[in-house]
Amino acid sequence: MDIEDQKLIEKLKSGCEAAFDELFRKYFRKLVYFSMKVVKSKDSSEEVVQDLFVSLWEKKHKLQLKVSLKAYLYRAVYNNSVQYVKKQQRFVNSSGLSDDLPDDYTDLLEQSELEERVYQTIEQLPEKCKEIFKLKRFDELKNREIANQLQISIKTVETQMTRALKYLKKNLEDLILLVISLLVIGN
Repeated sequence: MDIEDQKLIEKLKSGCEAAFDELFRKYFRKLVYFSMKVVKSKDSSEEVVQDLFVSLWEKKHKLQLKVSLKAYLYRAVYNNSVQYVKKQQRFVNSSGLSDDLPDDYTDLLEQSELEERVYQTIEQLPEKCKEIFKLKRFDELKNREIANQLQISIKTVETQMTRALKYLKKNLEDLILLVISLLVIGN
């Protein structure tokens, strides 16, 4: 995790408003643009991100991050954006205005379900293997940085990453084949 973010999180947990303001300024605009890829509306995206920050402030004392703050925020915004789209779909369907959701939204909902399956499979990895995988893929650390942080050899990092990837490939094989078949059929 970014050391600066880690310090801000610790301050936030103790109720420091200045730390919250700094996190908000650092990430708000980036998260809004990220949300817009899903929600397709700047105003709605701003609402989604503001709601996330309100929730972050309300739950500050209980905050337990297993990934970097950046990864947590982006994942939360993505999930909240998809939820927002689902709520809009239910509203539109219940009002009788339209039964059809644009293909983009349907694709995003399916993508969210696929991602959820991948994340669940990652959580099933052995503890040390999962920790190394997350540091490598989510926190984007280099093998040497992981080895130094965990006080293990670079070879151990490489071995654990190989095990993680084999496990994911084996346990997501049906999902991979499904995605490939959808790509082939779609073209």
